[in-house]
Parts: sequence; C-alpha cells; structure tokens
Amino acid sequence: MTIDINNIIHSIEGLEEYANLNRCQEFLENLSSSLEEKYESDFEYNEIPVPNGKTYRHDFFNSSDDYFAIQCNEEDDVTTVMLIYLESEDLLEARNEFYEAGL
Repeated sequence: MTIDINNIIHSIEGLEEYANLNRCQEFLENLSSSLEEKYESDFEYNEIPVPNGKTYRHDFFNSSDDYFAIQCNEEDDVTTVMLIYLESEDLLEARNEFYEAGL
C-alpha cells in the first residue's frame, strides 16, 4: 500500500503464489469477469513476454484514470504468482515524471 502525507491511499497490491499456471489463469478469468460485471468495465487482455517467463494481464483505467490490473506471472516454468493492484492517477503521473526526468 502506498499512502501520501495526507493519508490518501495511492496504491494497493496483493500477491498470491499458485501451484501452476493453469490454476492461476482459471482464477484470473473468473475474477476479471466478476469485476467487469461489477464495475461495468471491459478489461484489456495482454500476454507479455518477460525474461524467463510470461505475464498474462487483464487491466483497465476507470473513469478517474486510476489503473487496475490482475495478472499471472509465470517465471522459469516453476513459479506462478498472481498480482492484483490498483494505482491512482496521481501515482502514475508521479512515476512517469520521475522516469522522464532521469535518475
């Protein structure tokens, strides 16, 4: 969880390990469908190659431009992790400004 000096929450993240990719993806599909219905939104689905694995992600921006994502990360064909996270527009902008400014 990321909280600013005014106690405003800007991000929440959850993580869970799964025994295999199939189980993680099954839960990912069920959860994304439920959330699409509840929040009347359409998740975008992407499969993203990463070093030593692949990310399977459902994500969307809500009407306030906050970012919500649920994903299964497969690493080395051994570890499968589900991540769920929400990030505020303010946090996304601050992160972009940081990277655009350089280190």
